[in-house]
Amino acid sequence: MKKKQKKIEVVVPELELDAPLMVESMPDLVVIDGSIAQTQRKWIGGIVLFILFIGLVVGTGLGYYKSTVASPSSTVIPTSQIIAPSPTPIVTMRIVVWNGSGIGGLAGKVRDELKIDGYNVVEVTNAPVVQKGTTLLLRQSVKSKETELISVLKKNLIQVTKVEDLIASEYDVKIILGN
Repeated sequence: MKKKQKKIEVVVPELELDAPLMVESMPDLVVIDGSIAQTQRKWIGGIVLFILFIGLVVGTGLGYYKSTVASPSSTVIPTSQIIAPSPTPIVTMRIVVWNGSGIGGLAGKVRDELKIDGYNVVEVTNAPVVQKGTTLLLRQSVKSKETELISVLKKNLIQVTKVEDLIASEYDVKIILGN
């Protein structure tokens, strides 16, 4: 026995292609006219505005920084600290100044004065012991500069009491300041 099959007709409504598409599974995302969702548009707009704001803040900050940094020509230095080296060094010998006087900072002051006169002072340090009188040690190659160096030191109120030969040293002149 055969059962008779019934035909059931199913009616499917037609979709309008020009109608906006409603997405029910994502209620917060609504697609309008086939473009990106409104919430996504808001986020993108917010990000663009944030980037522009950061660029403005950074640009303004850099402009302020550049305007507040003093140029070298406008820097004020007290006259007691001005060290104006001569354009070309008078003497190219390497000089070291040791402070054996017990007076703090004396070797630095002597270095500054020698540099103003164009001398190449490469090191300033403390002598291992305090000594009486100032000693000038010279390599044989710069012996001819002895009188000149003594007069430069005398100009700066340093009286040389001893002149000796400088042997086995990386320097040409060693000045050991004493009291």
